[in-house]
Amino acid sequence: REKSVRPYFHDVEGRSSIILLLASCVGIALFLWWQGFYANFWTSLRFASFNLISVATSSGYANTDFAQWPIFAPLWMLFLACIAASSGSTGGGIKMIRTVILFKQAGREFTKILQPAAIAPMKIGGAVIPNNIVFSVLAFIFLYFMSVVTLTFVMLISGLDFLTAFTAI
Repeated sequence: REKSVRPYFHDVEGRSSIILLLASCVGIALFLWWQGFYANFWTSLRFASFNLISVATSSGYANTDFAQWPIFAPLWMLFLACIAASSGSTGGGIKMIRTVILFKQAGREFTKILQPAAIAPMKIGGAVIPNNIVFSVLAFIFLYFMSVVTLTFVMLISGLDFLTAFTAI
């Protein structure tokens, strides 16, 4: 709209995705630079940003062999592939809006522990999200991660190493 990125920051899912991806790009770039993988920060940022965003959004592009990076970076990228894609995208994973609901529900539960009589409706973008939708999202996330764990174990039984089994799933 109006050739501006401002609408993305008004949407909770867009804002969360952008902040998570930008922070991850800078964090992984600093990590790779600190590990001495690239000569300077800017080169590290270029490779980290392209590959991280590519994996997180399930686009499938790469401009370096990130499997050669220290194991933390590719695993963080896989984690982002599970949570960072937006709901309207073709990216895999549980989608960012469900991740936002998960975090908001965790905050709501923490509030209930501290103040049991508190009434804390969940709001996203000014709209109250009904509890049945929140619990459906939590059930989906539980099933998603239990499927990943179970299928990783199935792949491990077949003789694969953990990293190959986990990344295949």
